[in-house]
Amino acid sequence: MVSLTFESLPVELVEEVVSWLDLHDLCALRLTGRTVSSKSSNATFRNYFLSKKLEIAEAPLGNFALVTKPGRFGLWIQHLTLYAITKDDDTGGISLASPRVIELLAQGFLNIRDNSPHGGPLSITLKIFGDGYMRDFAAPVFNVTLSALRGTGLPIRSLDAFAEGYSHNYGGFCSIPFSEITGAFSGAGAADLHGLAKTFQPCTKLCLSLAHHIHTNDSNSIRELHNDNEDEDLELPPSYEEARVNTQKLCDLVGLCPTLEELYLVWEYDDFEETAGVREELYFFSRLAVSCQFPSLRQCTLHNIRMSEEALLTFFRQLTRLVYLRLEYVTVEGGFDDLFRLLSTSMPELNYLHLRGLYSSSGTLRFLNEHPENRLRHPTGRAPPVDDIRAVPFGLENNKSRAWYPRAAMSTRMTTLMSPNAGSYAPLHRVIAQIALPHAIIGFVSTTQQVMVSMMTVITLTQDSMIPKRRVTRTNIFGELLGLVEFDDDNLSVDSSVAEQITFRNAPFQVGTTGLEGCTVVTVVSKRAVYMAHYWERESWSSSYWFPRRIINFIAGRNPNQGVGPALNPALFNRPTDDTRIYIMHPRKGGAKTTYTSPNYPKKFKRLRSLLNEELLPGVPTATWFYIPVANPGNVPDPIADQPWRRHAVFQYDPRAHGTRSKGWRLFYEDHYFDDTNPPPGTDSANGIPDIP
Repeated sequence: MVSLTFESLPVELVEEVVSWLDLHDLCALRLTGRTVSSKSSNATFRNYFLSKKLEIAEAPLGNFALVTKPGRFGLWIQHLTLYAITKDDDTGGISLASPRVIELLAQGFLNIRDNSPHGGPLSITLKIFGDGYMRDFAAPVFNVTLSALRGTGLPIRSLDAFAEGYSHNYGGFCSIPFSEITGAFSGAGAADLHGLAKTFQPCTKLCLSLAHHIHTNDSNSIRELHNDNEDEDLELPPSYEEARVNTQKLCDLVGLCPTLEELYLVWEYDDFEETAGVREELYFFSRLAVSCQFPSLRQCTLHNIRMSEEALLTFFRQLTRLVYLRLEYVTVEGGFDDLFRLLSTSMPELNYLHLRGLYSSSGTLRFLNEHPENRLRHPTGRAPPVDDIRAVPFGLENNKSRAWYPRAAMSTRMTTLMSPNAGSYAPLHRVIAQIALPHAIIGFVSTTQQVMVSMMTVITLTQDSMIPKRRVTRTNIFGELLGLVEFDDDNLSVDSSVAEQITFRNAPFQVGTTGLEGCTVVTVVSKRAVYMAHYWERESWSSSYWFPRRIINFIAGRNPNQGVGPALNPALFNRPTDDTRIYIMHPRKGGAKTTYTSPNYPKKFKRLRSLLNEELLPGVPTATWFYIPVANPGNVPDPIADQPWRRHAVFQYDPRAHGTRSKGWRLFYEDHYFDDTNPPPGTDSANGIPDIP
């Protein structure tokens, strides 16, 4: 009988022995011989290939095709991240999706399909890294991946197409246009469609970040849709018929995954007119809910999705096995009450629930009676908003006797039709901060002095807000700061638009708000009065439904509107001697990387500006400051985090600013300073004022 040696043991047995050794003993074992060294290192080296990142470029893909040949360690790959890199100097569209690139990736996929030693499906994640405009790169990366999968039929366990790891708002966009999904099916033969079916048949996790199919007349880069030329002849999409094909192809793609257990859908909003084609793509989920079945779905995340109430219920009635649900910034034409009853009575396995920013036809849902521990804290440490809740643990047994159904918040100016069962609402109030500031005479001789007073003003306000209900001596002549954010009885902010309109009399005052992250502030001031208002970003600007109600109609006093405070009264600002000015503070698109003339919502901003200086107050000089918003708190470094005087707007009036019976005013938009001694803003100021050096 041949004696058994350690070198002759199967690799699997050697790996088991190695797993029990510490590092010192493992190193000693490897020194006993080449065969033992190879077998003992095999598992460790193989594990290095289980999860890999691969750039979509010819050289890396060529290496990928080599390391996945029979007998090579690349065949052990189970989690593959495909990515492209952007740079600041990139000028737009790129040619990643070349035939050679697709050929090399397909060869690697083919090698894994035919020779994988573990035999399991592959998990694929698509990413864009770098500082450039990520949407330009997302489409070709998706195109390359789907083309290679379609040609090989490589089975996949999961596909994450730019969903996880991005903020999905302005400054953090990364998504695929609908046309790319349509392109994966269009022109494909029977063999290609069969390949796609084989690829997605075992898929249990699908994550998609979606956006409109963007169409330009000159077929230039997608980037051109986001420049400052507002005279572009754009149609997005060009027709309802094309949009309908796009939504149908999305349903076809999801339908290829019969065993889907996790679904993560994100929509990235663009500031476009809501045509029939745009609406078809915006409400794609209504098509999906009717066309697709989800018998195995266990986890679901919906972010920034719009749908009808009927589609909402049609979708969730299928999900009797759901254990995880996250709804963020979901807009429903109708209400949520039937969904909440369904969650509490028909889903006994549900144990995680996160609700944030739910919008019904009646307004934003507010969870007034929820325990504070179930609310997510704001990334900056502020009190959690009442529309943000994470109820854990959750489930049928925990909630049989729990009256947790929320209701929409109704402000005092809301004129939309309410349900007769809407119930009661908590009273709202403005939080008034007691502050102490050294009195400074209005009017300065240098920009440095203006910036210093602006810094002093907002830092004092910010420090005071850190200590709730702190009382200090009223040495500041301007008195209490009248805020422009509405709060409920629990000192939690609500999303109402808020306006103040004050006639100048004998008492000084100040009005404003601090801590702006992406909101807009409008200030209209004359020699007789001031109108100042604050409008939330996500709740007003990113919704074609709420924008006219919470901003345009609210300012103009038209119906329907929603907000707290008066409409703008042109009679206080339209005399020839009024010296009226309009100052707008709006978030800058692209953060610190773009110019001072780049509004986050160009078309809606133009509509707001036109309302103010063309319809209500024709010809009034206007200045706009586009500030750097918070793109993605907690995940992306804030370029102005060390400047606490930024992201504030404060107006101050003093009846003795220039001496007895000589009134005056001043306005701080961050470190920009305006007062009644300045000349009126020039024509170009309406399109943006420069950064302070």
